[in-house]
Amino acid sequence: MARLRAATPFLLLLGLIALCAAVRVQVTLADPLFDAQDPRGLLRSDPGLLFHFTQELIANGGATPADWGADPTLEFPATCDVPAMFTVGIEYVVAWLHPLLAGTAPLHVFCVEVAAVLASLALLGVFGLAFELTRSRWDALIAALACATLPAAWRTLGFVLIREDLSLPLYALHLWLFARAARTRGYGSALLASVALVLALATWHALGFVVALQLGALWLWYVWSGRNPFVDRRALGAGLLFVLGCVLVPVLRAKLALLSLPVQIAASLALAGALGRARATTAPRRLALAGGTLVASAAALGGLAALLPGGGDYRHVVSFALAKLAHLGQFPADPSSLDFDARLLWQGPFATMPAALLWTSYGAALVGLVAVVAAGLRSWRARDSADASFAPLALGALIAVVASWLVLRLSAVAALVLPVAIVAAVLRRWRPAVARAALAALVVVQLAQLGSQLEDFSCSWYEPPARKLDLRDALAAVERSVPPGEAVCADFMTATAVLAHTGRPAVMQPKYETARSRERTRMFLDAFFHQSPAELQRLIRGTFRTRWFLLDRASLWTDFRQIAGLRADAQAPLPGTAAWAMLQADPRSLREIPGFVPVYVTPAGLQSDRRRQPGWYVLFEVQDPGEPR
Repeated sequence: MARLRAATPFLLLLGLIALCAAVRVQVTLADPLFDAQDPRGLLRSDPGLLFHFTQELIANGGATPADWGADPTLEFPATCDVPAMFTVGIEYVVAWLHPLLAGTAPLHVFCVEVAAVLASLALLGVFGLAFELTRSRWDALIAALACATLPAAWRTLGFVLIREDLSLPLYALHLWLFARAARTRGYGSALLASVALVLALATWHALGFVVALQLGALWLWYVWSGRNPFVDRRALGAGLLFVLGCVLVPVLRAKLALLSLPVQIAASLALAGALGRARATTAPRRLALAGGTLVASAAALGGLAALLPGGGDYRHVVSFALAKLAHLGQFPADPSSLDFDARLLWQGPFATMPAALLWTSYGAALVGLVAVVAAGLRSWRARDSADASFAPLALGALIAVVASWLVLRLSAVAALVLPVAIVAAVLRRWRPAVARAALAALVVVQLAQLGSQLEDFSCSWYEPPARKLDLRDALAAVERSVPPGEAVCADFMTATAVLAHTGRPAVMQPKYETARSRERTRMFLDAFFHQSPAELQRLIRGTFRTRWFLLDRASLWTDFRQIAGLRADAQAPLPGTAAWAMLQADPRSLREIPGFVPVYVTPAGLQSDRRRQPGWYVLFEVQDPGEPR
């Protein structure tokens, strides 16, 4: 009986994970904009790219395709080393499970089911992290419940495939094992924490930024308190294992993970710990020591990265972060005041979170954040007491919420640590019975808010409804008109849909983690929005070496004009440009553009939303410059 009581919280946790996975699947399939039979129209941008990789893996029996080392279908006519360029991870999980569990389910529905289970497994890491901090299984279960009912934890709901559905559970596992290693000083936990971190980094590019924030919090805590997890001898073994992972995993090796900002901060802590055991006895001395070692490690590792191939691949992240801070998260009225890399990243899920969405995502947990900050300040002042261990968690939770405001895609990251921090803070402040009653009330309030959001949920990714019908018809036109093997030039949102559903190679893809990828997008947007149709013609036929151009007249104007440097309040394209010629309201004008022969225009009657103007796809056959029309 005692064993059963001890196992009950864990059994309830497993039930909670299963329930969350089932709800994710049910709510997605019940979305009126989601089609459980036909994925065409649902998959664009990142989900379309991941779906394409999944299809190729399944066709190859779950093994890496032989041509992935030099794949010509992603940035035609250039080739891409897929495992080195992309954080391919969740696609392998789907491909390995597909022959075992898929049955007759369409592939995109099976992807939703697998992703739902993987995303829900993040609760396991949340439970473990809370248990390490509270030493109570029941309090850890409360933290898992608080996470499961936090709307921000459901950010990826409705998508077919998103990378963080695998990466974040691995990161949550890392946090649990890291906390366990810090508490028990065990080799096993430290080594497993390192493995989990390598896997998490290898399955989502953006996680490197998250890890840099985590280490930044530890760096500040060391400066204030003198506590440094990197002076423990067990950290050496974990560090060596991390180095091995960064060498063996192709994408981490290609992206120079060993020279990245997180490693620079970790190296600074390790050096400061080694040099300052006797001398760095006060906060000012530790600040000088940690600051000096950080400058030295950043100069050495960052300077070496700048000299190596791939060293500039993440330059856009630095440009984006500096721009966000300089403009306090507000996109400037004149986009041309930002450089192209910052504009390219500052859109979609990397935009600043509106205040209304901040409340929708966190709700009552924002009140809990106040308790976290208050408890964190007390812990910060008590840096030499046993209570001081809460300070890094409180600081990390606060940084995560602020980061999710600056980059709304990071809200799911904050959802992992904020509930744990709230549970730990409330338990530290009040008597256990009162604290648990307050936490239960928080869970109930969050559940009510989440329930109201899920009741009539519809994924904004599939809006407007006309987009799905238009895109399906355009894809059918591509299959009819474009010979197999010939590339189609399209914006990176549309290109992956063409690749996934027709097999025609893309010219641009939505993952711009290489300087070459960003340059291709910049050239296209410059030619379309700032140059003449003749210049766009020369780019498509010359640089991109294709004769097919699929234009989404609605999305290219609404979603891309600010990336191209045009103001959001611009009423029309610049006169004389390709955009001005191709975005005229009257589709008959498309036949008058020299060098561009329209072979397909979405029928006007296909659109279910007549307010979306211009709202149809156009497939052009692009002539060679000088070729008679």
